[in-house]
Order: sequence, then structure tokens, then C-alpha cells
Amino acid sequence: MQARCLVDKGWDVQLDENNVINYEVSQAQESKLLGDMKSCTSDFLKSYPRPTVDVEGWRRMYAHNVWLMGCLTKEGYPPLVEAPSEAEYLDQARRNGAPEWYAYGAVKNPKDINQLYEQCPQEPAGW
Repeated sequence: MQARCLVDKGWDVQLDENNVINYEVSQAQESKLLGDMKSCTSDFLKSYPRPTVDVEGWRRMYAHNVWLMGCLTKEGYPPLVEAPSEAEYLDQARRNGAPEWYAYGAVKNPKDINQLYEQCPQEPAGW
């Protein structure tokens, strides 16, 4: 759904066998693409049924994603954008039912996504 949204916006992206969106753009185009990704992610999250998570749950997820940024950087996938403040993250969750930002949004063309998930789990333990 997100890849289709980006294609509809005119981007040349491919979805690989692990459902990872792959793309190549110039550095000049990167911020426009990231803006469109944010828009597509927001649209996707609004249409995707999510379990109800309380504020403490989202705080826990925010802390995990901040940790995850460090883990992904260590594995060779530094963030493309900085993390929002915790207050902004919580506001996104309140407005949209889920935050728009997540650390894996910065991962572009991973060599082995399953190994990366093992090293840097997408969700905190017990989520």
C-alpha cells in the first residue's frame, strides 16, 4: 500500500520479497521523497487497524525507537531524519492512532532484512 502510494506520487520504487521499499534518488530529491513517505505512511496508518495503545505504551515504543536508531546506525543504516521529540511522537499517535515516525523508516535497501531484524528488533520485548 505504501509503495503503491509512492508510485502514484511519481516515484520509482520497488517492493522486494521482504516487503521493503527500495529506491534510489539523488540527494536533492531525498527530502521530497521523505515528505511523500511521511504522507503515505500517515495515510497507511489511518487505514490500518491498530490495537489500542495507551500513552505509556507509546512512550515505551518511542524509547525503543530512539534506541533502535543507534542500533541501526551501528549496523550501517544511519537515520535519514532525526527523531521527533517525545511530545511530537505522542501527539502523532493521538492524532493518527499511531505515530508517523519509526526508526526502520530510515532503512534503505538492507542487505539482509531478517538478520537486521534479529540485531535490531522492530518492537520492544513483550510488545
